[in-house]
Amino acid sequence: MLRKKKPKRMRYVRIKRTEIIDGEPVRWLGGPIPVTDAGEVMEHLEDQYERLGRKVGLMLTDSMGE
Repeated sequence: MLRKKKPKRMRYVRIKRTEIIDGEPVRWLGGPIPVTDAGEVMEHLEDQYERLGRKVGLMLTDSMGE
């Protein structure tokens, strides 16, 4: 009999970061985004930062509490 595989738990990453740009608070990537690995998240964020023309240090927190 074939056993059913447990679904892999989706990891979410929340980005905690608010910056004031031109007097406006900018919230990077508001919601939790599903990720398969941290590399993807970093790429995604770097794209966003490059669009704004700035490199920013990030704080990544995991909903899994790591």
